[in-house]
Amino acid sequence: MESPKNIQEKEMLITEKDTAPNTDVYGKSNEEMMRKVLHCISSKGECLLNNEVLENTPKRFLKAFYELTSGYFTDVKEMITSAIFDAEGYDDIVIVDDISFNSLCEHHLLPFTGKVTIGYLPDSKILGLSKFARLVEAFSKRLSLQERLTKEIACALDSNLLPKGVVVQIVAEHTCMGIRGVKCPGSKTKTIFTTGVFKTDESMLKRFTALKNI
Repeated sequence: MESPKNIQEKEMLITEKDTAPNTDVYGKSNEEMMRKVLHCISSKGECLLNNEVLENTPKRFLKAFYELTSGYFTDVKEMITSAIFDAEGYDDIVIVDDISFNSLCEHHLLPFTGKVTIGYLPDSKILGLSKFARLVEAFSKRLSLQERLTKEIACALDSNLLPKGVVVQIVAEHTCMGIRGVKCPGSKTKTIFTTGVFKTDESMLKRFTALKNI
């Protein structure tokens, strides 16, 4: 029979294997696929890009794409639960405002950028402040939609911190709307998602809005 220590070590290896990024995805085969895409920029069958671009841009693109989708490899539950503290009697709204983010729209792989505001009403626990920015990063560094991103942040806080309520608001500008298609730069999209008392008590949501605008 294996010792508990050996079993634990094997479980750790399995966990690391399952959650680690698949670096093969960003290897030689996909560099070649990217080069084929670049060859589409051609005239009369001749590629219009120089050799440096054809050789190195696929590598740069894949490295950047990995960074922009690194949120898939973040354990959100572990990140939140590692920084939960006793509220020590504090029972009013906490607001973390102007958290900058960027994400990739899953429809066109074009970036959208903006600001996130998070508010919550503690029950008995509070969250370390840096984790709010980490949480936004974990979900925004994925292929995303603003509506889903807003909900994911709120639900992650709600299910792991167990507050009396959460409200998340995002204001963002989408380049898929600004530089292509309708070409309407400067247009902003606003989304909000609420749980608990912020959904059931209108006065709490109004108070959040008033405090946010101070």
